[in-house]
Amino acid sequence: MERENLQIRKVGNCFLFVSLFIFLSSCEGIYTIQGKVFAINGEPLPGVCVSSPEIFSHVVTNTKGSFVFRLSKPISKLEFIKSDYLPFTVSVHFAEKKYITLTDIFLTPKPATPGVYFLDKEKNRYLPLIRGKIERTQIEKRNSVPSIKLSELTQIEDTFPKLYVFRLPQYDLTLYQMKEYTPKVDEIKSDKKMDKIEKQSDEKDTIVSKEKKIWIPDKPILTHTEFLSEMDTSLFLLKPVSELKAGVYCINWRAFEVPFPRISECFLFSITEEPKANESSEESASSDTRKEDKDKMIGDGKENRN
Repeated sequence: MERENLQIRKVGNCFLFVSLFIFLSSCEGIYTIQGKVFAINGEPLPGVCVSSPEIFSHVVTNTKGSFVFRLSKPISKLEFIKSDYLPFTVSVHFAEKKYITLTDIFLTPKPATPGVYFLDKEKNRYLPLIRGKIERTQIEKRNSVPSIKLSELTQIEDTFPKLYVFRLPQYDLTLYQMKEYTPKVDEIKSDKKMDKIEKQSDEKDTIVSKEKKIWIPDKPILTHTEFLSEMDTSLFLLKPVSELKAGVYCINWRAFEVPFPRISECFLFSITEEPKANESSEESASSDTRKEDKDKMIGDGKENRN
């Protein structure tokens, strides 16, 4: 009986030793990743799911956008997912470290509807480009060109604009610089519809709010596209290769190159000139003239005293 009790004690001690060894080894193998997630405007993002395809666990960022992710084994990839935002993936390298602090993560918001947008990072919102429809305009008796008629355009000050294309195809995407077409007097008179509209407006004595301008393609612009997420390709970035000059530009899908394009819609924007440099030069010139007048007055006063 005593021998059986001794054997039971030995087995229990061995079990406790093995359990303690497994617990200590698991404690030694804990890996930790911490970081913060923000929106593009710098505001912290709560409720972001932080996970990895290599494991089944995940954590969620708190109200300050912070998270602490404890792992039982090292991983190589970390994913950040939040509704209405583009998912983001970052690579992780533990090497000999078991504690990693990531650099700040910034998530890009997703637009609500398909289109082309300019992102205002300070306000964390999208500015949609004006949507137009490509038509045929007769510029001569036997010649017609594709054109867009619009009364207003989205104005952008950045000469290297970053345009976000959402839920629209990447293939056949082209960017054209446009020029305004002013029809001749005889061309206007030859258009019966235009004459009819003019007569109706004269009879009713109504004031038209804004006159539509006719824009025709001038020359193509080289561009570069870039997908922002490996997990979601619905949103990609469109950038010009070189700096854009002041003028009007049109994003289309080869609508100016083929007679029957798949997508007849287009998106237009204008690059505005920066008046700040002129204003500063005018201010400096006026300040120089004031300084010269002041020096002249001081010199005249000294001569009168003498």
